[in-house]
Amino acid sequence: MAQNKSNGISLANIIATIGIVILLVFLFLGYFYSGDNLGIAILKVGPALTYGLREALFALSCMERELVPEEEQARFPEALERAMLADPGNWKKHYHGDEHALWLARRYSFSDRARYYIGQSEVQAAMEKLFANLRKYPIPMNMLHQYMPCQFDAIRAGELDGDPRALALYGVTRFMADYEYATT
Repeated sequence: MAQNKSNGISLANIIATIGIVILLVFLFLGYFYSGDNLGIAILKVGPALTYGLREALFALSCMERELVPEEEQARFPEALERAMLADPGNWKKHYHGDEHALWLARRYSFSDRARYYIGQSEVQAAMEKLFANLRKYPIPMNMLHQYMPCQFDAIRAGELDGDPRALALYGVTRFMADYEYATT
């Protein structure tokens, strides 16, 4: 992922840090609140966080296809697919079926494997271009409601701005809330 020019922090580093913090919190909660303190409840955080990010990036990509001239489009899903096909080691043993089933799993599996590819330069470049395109061609609120209803609600409530990067990160925070609920 490209560095944020203002502070040098990448989206990949933010997600990794959030994942580690959440994992530590949930390990702590699992140990101290497991009833008998004999076990640790472990929730796999990584797949859900990248699922939330990928889901949001795919929704942004759908809007990009409708707003941005074809020759300018980032084509993020295609960049992710190329990266996954070029190095299938991180998904091949986890996904099964014919070619169509494998394609669907790479794109939509809850057991998300995109986390192993999202940091690759081609995928990062496509993500940054997607964000830039949607800043140049702003997303109308009615379209946002169609593709990202939770982000739409958060914007209306004043909890989120409409920047494409913020919309994508909100996809991750929604899953963090699910994990918080699961441990209370």
